[in-house]
This record gives sequence, structure tokens and C-alpha cells, in this order.
Amino acid sequence: MNKKTIKILSEISKEVPQSLRDKLYKDEYKTPAVKETMERAMVDDSIDDKKKKQIKNLYDAGTFSQVEKVIDEKVGKKISSFIDKRIKEKIVAGEIPDPKSDKKLKAFMKKIWKKTK
Repeated sequence: MNKKTIKILSEISKEVPQSLRDKLYKDEYKTPAVKETMERAMVDDSIDDKKKKQIKNLYDAGTFSQVEKVIDEKVGKKISSFIDKRIKEKIVAGEIPDPKSDKKLKAFMKKIWKKTK
């Protein structure tokens, strides 16, 4: 794969709309079921006050309400689709070689696909 092809592929990835980039990652609770159960337990009248206090202390410690960044699969697919479309346009225009005919480009594209799935 030549430098021109690498440059074009790099430019394509930069063309992904900012609106999609901004939505790619979303916050999710690490243990949403445990968090929800603890919230219900703290207001459940059938649980004695001593147990509720213990649950509240655990809840307030933050272990069960931690948030992590995860990739939004729908947005990831939209980005992949956008990039695929742009690559196909560049192949048709003759700006980059068809991966089927360029072994190094084919290997590079396979590597990218593995990372995006």
C-alpha cells in the first residue's frame, strides 16, 4: 500500500461527521441491576432500618453506581457505513486501488475490520 492510499484512508476517517463522533461513546452503569435493586431496597417497608442503613452505606460508597464509557453499536455501524461508502467512492473514482487487487491493502482492510467489529 502506498503513501497516497494511506493518506486518502486517513482523510476519509477524518471526514466522519462530528455529530456521529460525539455520539459514539455513551455512559452506562457497570452494574445497573444491582444499583436498581439497592434503590428499591432502601425504600422497601419490609426491610428493617438496620439493613436499609447498611444498603445505603454500600450504595453511597459508589461501587454499584459507577459509570463506564461504552461504544454505542448503532452509531458505530453508521460510522462504518459512512467510511465504507467513502472508500467505495474512492475506488470507483480510481483514487485508491481495489483491495481485491492489492494484497497489502486487502490485509490492511482486514485488520481494520477486525478492530471495528
